This record gives sequence, structure tokens and C-alpha cells, in this order.
Amino acid sequence: MKIVFFTLFSFVCFSQTYINGYVRDSLTGEPLIGVNIITKEGFSRVETNNYGYFSIQTESSKVINFSIIGYKNKQITVKDSFLKIFLTPQSTDLEGVTVSSSISNQVSPEIGTIKISSLQLKSTPALLGEKDALKIIQLMPGVQKGVEGSSSLFVRGGGSDQNLVILDDAIVYNANHFFGLFSVFNADAVKDISFQKGGFSAKYGGRISSIIDISMKEGNNKKIMGEGGIGLLTSRFLFEGPINKKTSFLIAARRTNLDPVLKLFQDKKEPLYYRFYDFNAKINFDFNEQNKFFLSGFFGNDALQRKSISNGILNSTTSSSDLIWGNATATLRWNHLFNLRWFTNTTLAFTDFKSSLADNTTTKVTADGLTTSRSSALGSAIRDYTLKSDIEFVANNKLNYQAGVFTSTRFFNPKVFTDSAILLPDTSKKYKNNEIGLYLAQNFRPTTRWNTDIGVRYLLFAVSPKIYHLVEPRFSASYELKNRQYLKFAYSRMNQAVNLLGSSGFGLSTDLWVPSTAIFKPQQSENFSIGYERFFLKNKFTFTWEIYGRRLRNLLSFKDGVSLAVVDSQQNFDWEKNVVIGNGVAYGNEFLFRKNEGKLTGWVSYTYAKVIHRFEVLNSGKPFYPIQDRRHDLSIIGAYQINKRFKLAATWIYTTGNPVTLPTGFYRSSIPFGNQNSTIVNYYGGKNASRLPDYHRLDLALTLFPKKKRKYVQSSWEFGLYNAYFRKNPFDSYLKIDNTPKDGARLQVAYGYLLPILPSINYNFKF
Repeated sequence: MKIVFFTLFSFVCFSQTYINGYVRDSLTGEPLIGVNIITKEGFSRVETNNYGYFSIQTESSKVINFSIIGYKNKQITVKDSFLKIFLTPQSTDLEGVTVSSSISNQVSPEIGTIKISSLQLKSTPALLGEKDALKIIQLMPGVQKGVEGSSSLFVRGGGSDQNLVILDDAIVYNANHFFGLFSVFNADAVKDISFQKGGFSAKYGGRISSIIDISMKEGNNKKIMGEGGIGLLTSRFLFEGPINKKTSFLIAARRTNLDPVLKLFQDKKEPLYYRFYDFNAKINFDFNEQNKFFLSGFFGNDALQRKSISNGILNSTTSSSDLIWGNATATLRWNHLFNLRWFTNTTLAFTDFKSSLADNTTTKVTADGLTTSRSSALGSAIRDYTLKSDIEFVANNKLNYQAGVFTSTRFFNPKVFTDSAILLPDTSKKYKNNEIGLYLAQNFRPTTRWNTDIGVRYLLFAVSPKIYHLVEPRFSASYELKNRQYLKFAYSRMNQAVNLLGSSGFGLSTDLWVPSTAIFKPQQSENFSIGYERFFLKNKFTFTWEIYGRRLRNLLSFKDGVSLAVVDSQQNFDWEKNVVIGNGVAYGNEFLFRKNEGKLTGWVSYTYAKVIHRFEVLNSGKPFYPIQDRRHDLSIIGAYQINKRFKLAATWIYTTGNPVTLPTGFYRSSIPFGNQNSTIVNYYGGKNASRLPDYHRLDLALTLFPKKKRKYVQSSWEFGLYNAYFRKNPFDSYLKIDNTPKDGARLQVAYGYLLPILPSINYNFKF
């Protein structure tokens, strides 16, 4: 009996071997995320993590396949326990090469999860000459857009502040340039994007709607390279390369070209100045095979300045307005391999966000020289420090674990005040909160058909004098029916301790970021979803259908009549006395059909959704539709590779108009108005009882690849047309007096429009 036992034990030990290592791009040395790794017989299957690392247990074979969209498949015979695998990108030459879609067709157990690599991002249609990560996410089902041109996201009924946006593990609080026409993420510097809207991983928390995790490139460790573009609206440049055999770097910068254009058309008495820029930097040091260090940073800033000078007979008036907002982040990370099965990542992250709007008006009386002034200020400031450590443990090919601990300290300084004489000193209330937590997650694949993720996240949130204990269970699973058909399920609970207060609901730069307090509990959502996914015709086509439901609790909103635009006080505005708490529900159906390969690629997404909020003291306690309620949303995206030199892309968007509060009728008042004996008075049917007209828009882009004249230089021209058929989509609504009716003047609804048809030309280069 003992002989049999030791024989079996020896056989198991001999036949089961752990292989680990990193998978990288053969041309740049960049780690590849989400690479499928499978043994020849298919007994074992894993994916690389966010740093390109993998660990796989081989049972009877040491022949392993590596595959990912955009790269040539690779099969190797394993000779060592530690591997460095390099995959070659597919050629852009169309002869004998399949063109891949911008959306991955890999199956993930997390429902509502989309991953986009840098190669896939570069192949998407450009908007105004820019490949924009957030604009691509806007075109996914379940995601509603903000106002015209905005990159704000309303995901499955959530607000614009309920999306966690992180860049190299550092939080980005306002991800918009130019009031949302561009995002702050330079596509040249982006390595990978993970977007989660349903089955949330236990490692993420802090928001209740979605997770957008963006990783920066690490820098080419093979050779010095550069790329960039020059266009009508923006110019950008990236420079990367090795410092030595163990160290690489990346520097990327982007700036708008609008300020010199504005100078040509503006009135000298009312000069207008605008500019934005962003800057990315990263340095990486491979100390050895067990230890790697990363230091990265991001800086972005927008500034809009306006001045107005008017001279009258009795006085002269000078007014100015300055709107400034920006982010600064820094991340220090350490990857460490304890052994073949233990991988850790320790991160120290810092975020500093500031926004401010200052208005100043000075009036000088000509006769006596007396000067009066009026000033106002509005702004938000957040400083965030986070330390966390994540651990991955591979028990075997059917079972692996993730765990982590984290702590963060956050400082808030929201302020709004005015003064009729001089600007008041800044006595706005400052806030501080602390978070300490941990999470544990298990990925279990009991059979080749089942794949499950089970996890829990615990958070201790402290804000004097209150301490909240928050528990967040997570579960997601996928089951393969047959012939690449999958059923998926998910449940999760999420909490959020930051809030965005604004009058518009669009997440503009003038809104206030405020914390949860001892009075106002953290926001919470419970998320349910079920889905079906199918791949057919040799994976060339994919169909996805998802149904979701979401419960929302502890939502914050301004009281009726409160608006940051009309605050008129001789002291600092106290936001805590002007907000109310409510709840909500959201549910919907999502459909996504995409073509993954061939000369023609693209996708069609459709969402039917409904969002309802209810606050005891708003709208007389009756339910109402918030700004993010859009009943229908349709996006059609296509890209056609005409030949080696020309590529055509088009995007068409349709969405139901967002809810607004507008007059629904009028009555006659006996109070005279002007020369009339009576007044027509409008009445309102309730909060957000009306809707703006439906929104739709067509964008076109043509890419030209010139013949190569220089061996080491690649270039292309991109010609774009935003809003190609000049649709006047309302940006906002307002009331104006209509004096034409014979029975008296009345208020009339009018609409404001922002963006007409806009052409763009960009020259892109790479060397």
C-alpha cells in the first residue's frame, strides 16, 4: 500500500509542473495584458495579468500556445520554469492578413466587462483627429453620453461622478478637456483599458456605477521611438526608449491649438483666451526577474479667461472671468515574485485635483473717480493619498486567489462665496476622511464549462465623528452551453464616499466635489445582471444580450431652487444646508452585435433603459426622471479598409433627449404686464417632466497612408467631419419672452446649440 501511495505521489509531482513568466510585445517590450495561454491538449488555460505575468500548471504536456487579438499566435515547447515570451504584432499589410476589430472577442466570466488594448484603440475611428478612450466607451451599450461634445459617462443609470476613473492606480476626478470635447487621456500613451459596468472585481471599489482602469505604456525597452500628430485642434508627441538594459522611459505631451486661432477672431474689447495641455511620464526599472519598479505621473490643465471693457459717459466697467481646472497624479509601484505561484503589487498613489471659477467686476465713476468692485469664487479641491498591496496566488489551474489591503486619506475643500465690495477671505469648510479596507476574491473553474468569480470587500470609512463599516459581496459566473455560447450572471454591492453637486447634472468643471459625512451616508448600489453571449462563423461575429437592474441609495442633490449659478451671499455657501437625500432604481436591456474580422469591422449597440429617482422633499415627493434617463440609445460604428492606402470610418449616434424642467402650459393672471391688462403665466408639470429633442449625429473619417519615402518613418493623414449633416442638437434650454401673442406676452422655450459641423485634419507620424 505504501509503495502504491509513494508511486502515485511521485507521479503527480512529476507530471504537474508550474510554469510562469511574462509576455511582451516583440517590437517594444511592452507587457501584454489578457493573453490567452493554453496547453496543447487544452487541459490548462490562464490569462496574463495587468503586468503581463502568468503562472500555469502543466499536467501532461509542455507545449503551450499564446494568443491575443492583434498579434500572431505562438506555440512553444517549454524547457525552463521561467519564460520570457515575445509576441509579434500582425502586419498592417492587408495581403494575407486579417484585420481585427477594436473590441476584444475574448470571453470573460465578468459580465459587462470590455477590454481594449492600445492596438485596438489605435484602430478605432478618430473623433476630431483624436483616438479617445472615453469616446469609445461612450459607444458601448449601457453607456449614455453627457451634453453635446461631452466625454461624461452615465453608465446604467449612474451619474457622471459614479464612475471610478484610474490611471496607473491613481484616481482622476475630472477626465475632460475643453468642456468634455476631449478626454485627458492621450491615446499614444495608453497601453490598456478595462471597463467594468456589471460584474465588478473585488479589487475595485469607491464608485457605484462603473470602473475604468487605464494603464500607461511602460516605454519601449528595445529602441528609441517617437510618434505624434499635428492637427487643427490639437498637437501631440510621444518619445520613448531604453536608458539601459534594465530601464526604459516614456514621455508624452499634448496641447490645444485653439488659442492662436481665437486671437484672430476675437474682439479686442472682449478678449477670450483658452488652452489645455496634458503631460505623461513614466520610468521603469527591472531590478531582476523577481522585482520591478515603476514611477509614473500625469499632469493636465485647462484655462479659460475672458475680459470685457466698456466705457460710458458716466462710468467705465472692467470685468474678467477665469475658469481653471486640472489633475496631477503620481504613482510608485513595486512588482515582486515570491515564487512561481505568488505575485504581489504594492502601490503608493497620489492625486491632486483643483477647479476654480473667479469673476471680478470693477466700475469706476468718471465724475468723482469712485471705484466699486464685486467678486465671486467657486471651486473644488481634492487631495488623495492611497497605499495598497495586491496579492495573486495560483493554487492550480482551476483555482486562484486575489487578496489585498488598502488605506487612503482624502482632503476636500469645496467653496462658493460672493461679496459686493471685496472678495471675502477663504473661510470655506475643509473636510478629511480616511478609508481602511481589505478584499478577498476567488476564481474557480470547476469544469471546462464553468468559470466563477466570488469575492468580498470590506471598508472602514471614518469621517469625524462617524465610522461606517461597509461590506460589499461580489459574484459573477459564466457557463458555456455549446458552440461558443455562454450564459453569464453577476451580483455586486458598491459604496461611494464622494459626491458631485451641480446645477446641470452633466459633471461640468464648475460643479462641487464634496465628501460623505456623519450626516450624509455614502452612496450605495446593488447591481444584478444576466447575459447571453455567442460567437459564430469562426468567431468573426459576436452577439451579446444583457439585462440589468440597479438599486441606488443615499443619493445627494441640491434642494429645489438652489443653483451654483445664482448663489448670492455675503458669506461662504454652506452646501450641507442645501442638499437632500434620495434613492433610485435603474434597469434596462442591452444589445451588442459586432464584426470582429475582415476588411469591414465595427459594431452596433442598442440600449433600452429607465432611471427613476425619488427624494422626499423634491418634486413633492413624487418620483421623477433624472438627467441621465435616456429611453433609447443606438450607436452604429464601422471601419472599412479600402486598400493599403485608404481607410474609411463612420459613426452614427441616436439617443432620446434628456429630461428637463420646462413649462407644460400657461394660465392668465389679472396682474398687468406692460401695456397688457393681464399676464400669461407658465406653469410646470413637475421636475424633469419634459424632454429635449432627440439627439443624433454622423461623424466621418478618412485615413490616408502615403507611400513610404523614408525607411524609418511612417505617416498618415486623417480627415474628419464631426456632425457631418449639421444636426442642431440642443446643448441646453432656457426661457425667453415672446411679445407676439395678442393676448399678452408669455415665456417661451428656446434651445441653445453648441457644436455645428466641424472639419478636422491631422498629420500623424511615427519613427
